Amino acid sequence: AAVLTAAPGNTMDLLLRSFSQAQALVPGGEEALRWLGLGYVGFALLFVLCSVLNAAGRPRHSIGLMALVLATQAGVGFFVVPTHGVVGQAVAGLIAMTLGAAAGFLLMKRWIGNVFPFATAARVLVAGGAIYCLSLAWHPDGKLLTLVRSVGCGVLYLVVIIILKEFGAADLAKFRKVLTGGRGR
Repeated sequence: AAVLTAAPGNTMDLLLRSFSQAQALVPGGEEALRWLGLGYVGFALLFVLCSVLNAAGRPRHSIGLMALVLATQAGVGFFVVPTHGVVGQAVAGLIAMTLGAAAGFLLMKRWIGNVFPFATAARVLVAGGAIYCLSLAWHPDGKLLTLVRSVGCGVLYLVVIIILKEFGAADLAKFRKVLTGGRGR
């Protein structure tokens, strides 16, 4: 999300065959991606929360959260899309997904206690901030350099997360196990 929101035009240029043609078809698409990138953070959290609720035998809570997101996005979109177009819809998505994630965390807190790891959130925000700053400072032209920047941002994120001790030895062991298919080293 940090790479998308800091330099959405470069990301769109990397992903699309013709960025200039996409800009002509969807005016404001670059700015919309900036807001939608942030909204995806809320959506990712909401997705995990809904998966936990489904696995715990509470699918109605999960459906309720998604209904809240849909109603919020449609409601906010109704008011902002006529004047702000695709950017307004992206902002509506950001608001809806953030509200859905917040409601999901409140529901989980009520059900099983606090599940929001504040220390983890702080470390992720610091690492995301580093990526955001790098993406703002360096947004090269061209698909290859944009790809290099994106990979570099991913590596920097991992380095910062390790330095902040969010990703430790136990996490590395799990990661290795996944990569090797459970066969060890």
